[in-house]
Amino acid sequence: MLAAATNVGAQVERARPGGVIIGVVADSDLHPIPLADVSIGGSSVRVTADSAGRFRITNVPAGRFVLIARRIGFEPGISAVDVAERDTLWLSFTLDPAVRELPTMVVTERTLSARLTEFDQRRKLGFGQFFTRDDIDKINPIQVVDILRRATSVRISPGGQNAMSARYGCPMSIYLDGVPVGGIRLDYLPPPNEIAAIEVYAGAATTPAWVPKGPFGMDQSCGAILFWTKDGS
Repeated sequence: MLAAATNVGAQVERARPGGVIIGVVADSDLHPIPLADVSIGGSSVRVTADSAGRFRITNVPAGRFVLIARRIGFEPGISAVDVAERDTLWLSFTLDPAVRELPTMVVTERTLSARLTEFDQRRKLGFGQFFTRDDIDKINPIQVVDILRRATSVRISPGGQNAMSARYGCPMSIYLDGVPVGGIRLDYLPPPNEIAAIEVYAGAATTPAWVPKGPFGMDQSCGAILFWTKDGS
């Protein structure tokens, strides 16, 4: 029997009959990962996969969402999905083992992950606008939108749902731990306390060349916002 959530919750609004997401979580050898947590970013929806790694989320409203799969001992998996009204979407996560080495000595200096080290290198180049974890703590935001209001190249749409280019007025491309998720609603992203760093680029000329351009017809000429989570960084 699949683990299921019967309601998407208050943070994911539902106006019409919703869809269903059915999926499985497996490792790189395609062995099921039992009891993995699967959540919808920016909402309270969280289900636990069964002993065969299968999960089911029902009553998902039509729209674009970010799903995050987690299990101790594995790197988190992230997938952006488009759910249609009354649709059934099949999804699979493949989680890579987390490689962790036991320290040979005790040190007091905090070390940065590879992704945050690269983030810090880009920050020093100064081609975008950057928010470190310390910056986020100083803002003390309730929602991600509270951080982006500080970004000079970002204009928040009415209702605070989308990030628009302050220069061109078009939706900015959003990435979560390097995964392109299009112009997803900001309230569907992980909450501020799960964000490790954010980088904002005003247009394609300043966006790093390695940042992917798809899917969802993303246009980097409108700018890009990269979110790095604590788990995925």
